[in-house]
Amino acid sequence: MSKALTPPKIGKDALLDINHFDDVYYYFRIYVPDECVSKYKSADGWKDYAYYIYGISQIPIVTDGISSHQVQGDLSIQSDEVQYTIKSENEIGTIELFNAGGMLQRTMNVKGTSAAVAKSLLSAPFSIAKVHEVNGKSETVRLLK
Repeated sequence: MSKALTPPKIGKDALLDINHFDDVYYYFRIYVPDECVSKYKSADGWKDYAYYIYGISQIPIVTDGISSHQVQGDLSIQSDEVQYTIKSENEIGTIELFNAGGMLQRTMNVKGTSAAVAKSLLSAPFSIAKVHEVNGKSETVRLLK
């Protein structure tokens, strides 16, 4: 995820390593400010990955009223009044929680296939959770406060 309004300069092969891992490449997404998607898709270095560039508003949303929600890949999320339970078929290493402005608020070490995220830890109106599996894959979802 990049929150820069102007695409930062990246080297020609900056994202080359994703091609070595089929699963990572399949789920690979670059989230940027909605108003800057076209800038990123046409910028040097970034345009080679235009297909994978999405606006932040397109991060999958998990709403409070849904008791169970399947998101992209191996991830599923359940919600109750006090927490979200994030489950994966693969071992989760860490979960990073960002506020709506893209600032990292907390990193949770998990080392298991499920984790509870207390809603009291989330920023209003939503937090962005980036779930990193130990196999190198990561998935990003929005969690509503």
